[in-house]
Amino acid sequence: MPDRRPNFLCFVTDQHRHDHLGCAGNPIVQTPSIDRLASEGVRFRRAYVNNPLCMPGRATMFTGQTARGHGVRTNGIPLDPRVPTMPQALADAGYSTHSVGKIHLRQFGAPKGVPLDDLDPSEYPECGQMWGERRIDTVPTPYYGLQSVELSIGHGSWVQGDYMRWLEQQDPDAPALTTPQAGEPLASGAEQSWKMALPEELHYSKWIADRTIAYL
Repeated sequence: MPDRRPNFLCFVTDQHRHDHLGCAGNPIVQTPSIDRLASEGVRFRRAYVNNPLCMPGRATMFTGQTARGHGVRTNGIPLDPRVPTMPQALADAGYSTHSVGKIHLRQFGAPKGVPLDDLDPSEYPECGQMWGERRIDTVPTPYYGLQSVELSIGHGSWVQGDYMRWLEQQDPDAPALTTPQAGEPLASGAEQSWKMALPEELHYSKWIADRTIAYL
């Protein structure tokens, strides 16, 4: 008898306002793929985030607990690996669990004033400096219930992880194209925004999509 259990694919967009979607009526932002998902499924119009910061919000998504329960009250507090997670429950039930892209259950940066030599790489598997200086080249698995991981850390010009290793293999000069200096300022003048010089086919969003499809 075939396995009738459903598979799960979660798309997580970071720093994304609820009204910055075409299906929400935004006249400028174009999100055709998300709009199609919304039209073919269910869109919740009154869903509220448990915590408006990255790490607490992601810890809640992984654990089903509020910040008071899982202890990640703000960015910079790693999720205790002893806390049960949804990916681990799925793995225990026979699912294959995998992540492509950003996870952010651990710090992106090293503590201020602490030399990297004094840090245990196993405690900072998502630290951009660790990856940038080749002090770490893989995320130890299982990772919060994820049996395998293909990681990208951060945004814009400070992206790192497995993606950056891949990008350097495609073109050693490509990482320099992620910087604001190589790109063009936007006409809107929006803070921390620019048109990246990196070709679309080398962008980390494209890499995340391609690696996800390859895994599936």
